Amino acid sequence: MTWLVGLGTFLLLLKISYDVAVITATLLILGFTLVFDRNKLWAWIPALSVGIIFVLVIRDMYSSYNVFTLKIRGLMLFPMLAWALMLMFWYLVVEPYFHHDKWWRKWLTNAALFCAGLIVFEIIGYHVLGVRLGAGSTYPGWPVLDIFHAPWWMQVAYFFNGIAFIGVVAFVDNILRRRTRKS
Repeated sequence: MTWLVGLGTFLLLLKISYDVAVITATLLILGFTLVFDRNKLWAWIPALSVGIIFVLVIRDMYSSYNVFTLKIRGLMLFPMLAWALMLMFWYLVVEPYFHHDKWWRKWLTNAALFCAGLIVFEIIGYHVLGVRLGAGSTYPGWPVLDIFHAPWWMQVAYFFNGIAFIGVVAFVDNILRRRTRKS
């Protein structure tokens, strides 16, 4: 029920401003982590790192969006927060449903589902919400789905970012779980 309220709030905020919606959603998920799941607070560090490093590396590709305008020191705020938001949402909401005895099984299962989820999010962002990357207009996107309007290496990085984060989370969770059992 809490997530439905959060989703409803996010959709209402989209009517006001896409930037405000993403900032608010990020703060709400961070607040949720602080209040309800403090043992997962550590994961914000790699989640934010993924977004910040990705934007720093491909600065020019992320220089403009049609619906997002906020920048920090010349860097678009949206992709930095969107990556952290998506990764933490995955870790807090989806990942707990998958229990495996080996961390790498959890990683592979979650990575496959993350890739499918990323495609769904991209379809919603591009076709439903109308989010367009300025530099993406020169790239044709995927056939049939008409998504991921970016160079091939950037598309690979989209998937790699999530897969790497999920691997780190699965590995660290495994270590923390073993330490808890020993205590």
